[in-house]
Amino acid sequence: MAKKKQEKSFSEYIDIKKVPILPLDNRWHQLFPDNDKPPYIKKLEKEVMEIVKREGGISRELKKLSVTKKNLMNQIVANMNEVSNEEEKLRQKKMAASQKLILDINKKTIDLEDEKYQLPYKLLELNEQLLLASIEVCYNRINVNQQKIDFLNEWIENTRNELKKNVIIRQEMQENNNNIYSYMHDILGPRFMEVFDADDNYNKQNNSNDD
Repeated sequence: MAKKKQEKSFSEYIDIKKVPILPLDNRWHQLFPDNDKPPYIKKLEKEVMEIVKREGGISRELKKLSVTKKNLMNQIVANMNEVSNEEEKLRQKKMAASQKLILDINKKTIDLEDEKYQLPYKLLELNEQLLLASIEVCYNRINVNQQKIDFLNEWIENTRNELKKNVIIRQEMQENNNNIYSYMHDILGPRFMEVFDADDNYNKQNNSNDD
């Protein structure tokens, strides 16, 4: 019930007539690529496209019926010129058949035009359902992304603080090493420090090779 009320609330602020047919809109497909469409979104998309295709199909059918009807009318006019007694029965038969076909075409045309009249309303309704479903998915994605963003912001802030601490600790250790080295240099002299440095480098190299 709450979901229905929310959809109704959204609908009040949407001019659905200004909304593009979503499956025909490239921006919508960027938000909903084929590999990332919920099943109910795919279902609504298919229903919308079926109406779009049906509109095109009806237009083609009406055009064909119009051409056929025109040809039949021409045949009737042509048959009216056949006045010989021998061909009268055949003429009447042809005219009756053509007239029946024209009546069938008229009925089919009326049915198709009625359907064509109703389709835009069905299309608007289904497109609105697809829009509302898309809005719900988008809001859910935004909420999930925002939770991840908040987590990452916190992680980045903590990492930044930890980095600052480690930089300070490293600087203090470097200063401590420099003080120790300077003290040893002053007390023991440069010659000893040369031997010490050479031995220290040798130990470091051996330890690295052992690894």
